[in-house]
Amino acid sequence: TLHIPFGDINDILFDSNFFTAKLRIQLKSLQAAQDFPTTKGGEIHLPISRKNRKQAKNFASIVGLAISQYDMMKDLQEDLELL
Repeated sequence: TLHIPFGDINDILFDSNFFTAKLRIQLKSLQAAQDFPTTKGGEIHLPISRKNRKQAKNFASIVGLAISQYDMMKDLQEDLELL
């Protein structure tokens, strides 16, 4: 099992067309992606089977929102430390 620290994730996207679907996990650094075999330019590409497309799309939406909240809270914490 490979783990990605939450702070290393820049974004997560669900891409699909009629034939294929994949999750694209965009990382903040190439170093965070070095252990993954399906990495392309700092992105991890994970193929998704047809039966799991709906769950993957929901997962990407939930994690994308959580990433935004995490980044916002991190920025707020940094601003408060400057006071």
